[in-house]
Amino acid sequence: MKEILSKGFEYHASIYSLSSISSIEKTLDLPHIAFFGASNAGKSSLISNLCGIKNLSFSSKTPGKTKEIILFTSKHPFFHKKSFLVDFPGYGYAKASNSTLKQWEAIPEFVNQANIKKSYILIPAQKELLVNDISLINILQNKQFCVVLTKCDKSPTDEISQKQELLRKHLARYPNFTGQVFLTSTKAMKNMQNTEIIQEIFDIFKNHINGI
Repeated sequence: MKEILSKGFEYHASIYSLSSISSIEKTLDLPHIAFFGASNAGKSSLISNLCGIKNLSFSSKTPGKTKEIILFTSKHPFFHKKSFLVDFPGYGYAKASNSTLKQWEAIPEFVNQANIKKSYILIPAQKELLVNDISLINILQNKQFCVVLTKCDKSPTDEISQKQELLRKHLARYPNFTGQVFLTSTKAMKNMQNTEIIQEIFDIFKNHINGI
């Protein structure tokens, strides 16, 4: 795991429409790890911090800045262009333009075509499940997903624990939910739960590539 992190990650491609999915069709069968969440969920910051590279995935104080599906790949020769992290556009931003909404139409088709081994759905600890979160879960169909509660430093520990258990119970009806609800904060990026996420991603990629 330390080797893949020490080599870092780099930008690979952007998907901005249904037609542009064809530009990466040769790699769609390779393993992908997906990150989803509302526009203010802290998704881009988490990806950058998990990879140990500041601003790898663009983050902004303005919600909805990530408008394309953005793919990153490890620079490590064993993983390079053989596995991908995917930053999906943040959903639920009321000021999204019509052109942006058209770009988001590519999401269901990409999810359907790509070999997404696991999805991490980010939810701020202070927020409830959105209608868009549930819509996304339905789009994922049988593909595995878990939840990452973000911005946990902004709420008392007991409230976070309650939210964690409520989410587990609520999502238990989905057979593709792994039962995992990770806790994280961009202000404490070296916490144990972040290490678990990094290790899990590394294991998924390594096991899949070794099996090809």
